[in-house]
Amino acid sequence: MNCRRLLITIDGNEYAAELQDNPCAVALKNELPVTLTFQDFGGQEVLAEAPKKLPMSGMPASAGASPGDIGYYSPTGSIVFYYASVSPFPGIARLGHFTEDVSFLASTRENLEVTISLAE
Repeated sequence: MNCRRLLITIDGNEYAAELQDNPCAVALKNELPVTLTFQDFGGQEVLAEAPKKLPMSGMPASAGASPGDIGYYSPTGSIVFYYASVSPFPGIARLGHFTEDVSFLASTRENLEVTISLAE
């Protein structure tokens, strides 16, 4: 079975998410589990350096994001959790979405340790 469900652990709390079925998301899935340190960026998202560059082949050149979306920003190689809406921008790829409210991320500023793993 092709598992697309994620378990994302943030400060000891577990959150459910689902990956999309696209080349960039599959590449991230193949790197899991991974623990990353996220930082706030621009008052709209938290981001961390991906374990390795993810492929953009077959992905749209740009995308927007909504609160709860999980993305990849290819120019910097960053995994991104969005807590605000973002207009389409070149280099953004949508990887998935949290299935729970993540508005608490808006109060995050730096050094947020996050473990991303496949849900069982």
